[in-house]
Parts: sequence; C-alpha cells; structure tokens
Amino acid sequence: MKAPPAIVLAALVVAACSGSSPGGSAATTRGPTTAPSAATPTTAQGAAGSEVSTTTATGGSGPTRTALPATSVPATTIDVAAGLTNLGLVRTWYHHGFDLTIRADGTGTANWRVYRTCPDGPPPCDQFVGNQILDGGHATFSVRPVPQSSVAVAVMASSTDPTMLGARGTVQVTPVLGRQGPGREILFPTLRDPTFVLCDDAALLTGDCGA
Repeated sequence: MKAPPAIVLAALVVAACSGSSPGGSAATTRGPTTAPSAATPTTAQGAAGSEVSTTTATGGSGPTRTALPATSVPATTIDVAAGLTNLGLVRTWYHHGFDLTIRADGTGTANWRVYRTCPDGPPPCDQFVGNQILDGGHATFSVRPVPQSSVAVAVMASSTDPTMLGARGTVQVTPVLGRQGPGREILFPTLRDPTFVLCDDAALLTGDCGA
C-alpha cells in the first residue's frame, strides 16, 4: 500500500535540513587546502625600534630571529669652546724651555728649545737674536674635549722636531692640581717624557715646571 504523497515530501524536507547523506553520515564541504610553504621571512620591529628579521620555520618549531645591522647614530656635536674652558685648558702653559697654547677654537701650538744653536747644527736649531732666543721646536695640533670625562685629546698636525712631538699622533691632555701651591698644571706627554707637566702662570712660581 503506498504512503500518502504528503508524508514522502516531509521526509525529504527533514533530510535536506539535517545535511545528512543518504547513508546517514553528515556531509561536509571542504574548500581547497594550501600545503605548508617553505619558511617565509618577514620583518618586525624589535626592542628599541631596531629592525629584526623574523623567519617562521615549518615542522612545528617557533619563529627564529636574526638581528639586522643596527642603524648608526650620528655622533653628538661637541661644544669645543665650552668643553676646553670647563677643563681650564684655554690658556698658555709653561715648562722650562717649553710653552704650549690652547685656544678656545680647539687649535694649539707648542714651542720649545732644542738646545742646538744655529748654524752649529742642522735644523731644527735655536737662534739667538740679540738677547732673545728663538726656539727651534714648533708643533701645531688640534685639541678636543672627551665627552663625560676630565681629559682632552690633542692630535698632532705638524712638528719641526719629531723627537719631542711627532708630526702625527695623539696626546691625552689631563688637567691636574698644582702639587706645591696655587695654580693649575696639565699632563702633556711627549715622546721624551710621558709624564711631562706644564704649569699656568701661578703654578710656574712654585718651581714645579722649572725656572
């Protein structure tokens, strides 16, 4: 005996709403799958804004990081005049037979006796003009304060007497207190004496730097 047409239609509507296949199992529609690709490099921002290269590895391992070269930071501009003045270096300094001048613009000159008189010996040599002695040793240099320190560095530019101060090279200028009285001194190493000390006018009177 055939079932009424209404009952058959209801059964078809229920089957369609449940998504069941004729076999009774749920039918699932899957879209196309993408196979895992090779490790894909990406770029991310690391600490302090530094750029870090991030590579996601396959096989379940976490990301690995490779730091990129950091961007160089421009050096801070140094106020040469203020730095040299704060160190007390802008003046003329003296030692027996030697004087050295440091200017606020960072230039410097040095003059000294070589104790060889012209024309008795080859240059460099000292000359006597009346009662005046013209030093045979001369050097020029530039000097810059070292940030956040109590020293400055002099870079030699020229010299007539390389046995005292070379035509090239650097010298660390260190201010020191007078050892025997008022005034100031500086340590200005030379090729002959790494502990060479020069005095200002006040310290010169104490005899620390010779007559």
